Amino acid sequence: MQSMNVEKLAELIGVKPITIKSEKTPLKDILSPFREMTSEEKEMLMSIINSMYDRFVNIVAEGRKMDKETVIKLANGGIYTPEQAMEYGLIDDIGYREDAMSTICKLCGLESAALVKRIEKRGLSDLLGEFAEIKSGVPAVMEKLESIKYGLPTTFLFK
Repeated sequence: MQSMNVEKLAELIGVKPITIKSEKTPLKDILSPFREMTSEEKEMLMSIINSMYDRFVNIVAEGRKMDKETVIKLANGGIYTPEQAMEYGLIDDIGYREDAMSTICKLCGLESAALVKRIEKRGLSDLLGEFAEIKSGVPAVMEKLESIKYGLPTTFLFK
């Protein structure tokens, strides 16, 4: 979990944050970048993060039939290559989507299976939302239109 404190920068450029929250929800702005986090807030977040970490370690240890201490040594936030993950017992095999589909078919006793991709129709409000994220310039607009055109009504296709 990350946050940043830009309180002094905001003061320097004349930005003053205004936070409106109920007295019943004093932690509502817990990760506000405009103030220091209190020790109580940090303690609460650390409790949640440690609980999630412990759950992760237990699931991996049980699922991979590994000693919990071994999992703790591996679960340090680092990244492993497929070969390293295999060496450490974190994965069973290295392959591509086709290999996974083949294994699924074998395990389920199927002759074949297919991945289904749901294509969602997008409307004008979706288009306008996409435009809000566009870099400046006509080429950027055209690039964005090209990337989203398949979900739009044909009246919005430009070439």
